[in-house]
Amino acid sequence: MAIRETVAMFAGLTLGVSLAPEVSRQSPDSIVVEGASYAYTVPESQIVEGMEVLHGIAWDRDQARIVFEIDPLTAYEVHTFEHGNGQTADHDSVSSTPDREFIIDHIIGQRIVWERQFNQLRDGTHPGIDGPVDFFELSQAIVRVHSSMGDE
Repeated sequence: MAIRETVAMFAGLTLGVSLAPEVSRQSPDSIVVEGASYAYTVPESQIVEGMEVLHGIAWDRDQARIVFEIDPLTAYEVHTFEHGNGQTADHDSVSSTPDREFIIDHIIGQRIVWERQFNQLRDGTHPGIDGPVDFFELSQAIVRVHSSMGDE
């Protein structure tokens, strides 16, 4: 990570004055960085808006906005660089954590989707399986999957 920070600090192409960077989670699956020339996230995430200038580091392409696609259930640390000139005040780090209500809603939504799939297995209407799956098959599958997951 020290290499990315160093490169980002020296990679600046703009020397204009801007306000402090603003990091927001405008939707559960994205982080938006405004007012920074460069940014990256820890853990690393995909750059949706902006240009990748080094592995995982985004440049705003003079659009004043960088957007990362993120896992909705993960907390991120966002590192921003206003000018990339290595000044102490130039670098900022912001934590972005998911909203509690969203996490609960997301997990419940996933459960509902998978319960529907499970019900289709039982009643034989799942498009990928010919005929209903009986209790014995389901219990064997549950044991196999739990075993493969380890201590989860």
